Amino acid sequence: MRITIFVDKRHAKDILRSLSHELVHHKQNCEGKLANMKAGEGYAQKSPHLRNMEAEAYLLGNGFLRFGSL
Repeated sequence: MRITIFVDKRHAKDILRSLSHELVHHKQNCEGKLANMKAGEGYAQKSPHLRNMEAEAYLLGNGFLRFGSL
């Protein structure tokens, strides 16, 4: 239950965007949407569910949608 964001040589807006993206994944985890998921090479691309979770994190994390929208 930890988020690590690399900040060296990155613009503050990019750092905040990464943080908000990862916080959406935390929300997904709290809601049980990431339960029993196995990570490995290409895991997010191979699983339709995880592709949807990643799309949601990009949309919500980048501010295109509000949290209550999905």
